[in-house]
Amino acid sequence: MQAFWEPVLLSPSNVGDVRSEDAVDPAALAARVPAGLRVLVTDGTADANIPPNTIAALVTALHGSGITGPGLVTLSGLDHDLHTSDMSANDQQLAPSAVAAIQGWAQPYTTVP
Repeated sequence: MQAFWEPVLLSPSNVGDVRSEDAVDPAALAARVPAGLRVLVTDGTADANIPPNTIAALVTALHGSGITGPGLVTLSGLDHDLHTSDMSANDQQLAPSAVAAIQGWAQPYTTVP
């Protein structure tokens, strides 16, 4: 049975791209990340797209490849777009805790004048 939205999402012009993206295994790609690469993975506790309980394989593969950096930072109350519940979905700013996580990841690459 075809879902009502399938003709929109799987049109003849994009069906190949959609199916090839669905075939990607993030953990398999993460396992090939070069050792020593500084990595930050953020996941909000209110993320309905990629809930925190679904990324263990990705994080494990990244650590197995020898990454450095903070790795996984779980951000309390943030959604998939790194917004709090009181922010608009179209808000172009990130929640302060997301900004702090990114600044922490970038700190070794910054210089203080």
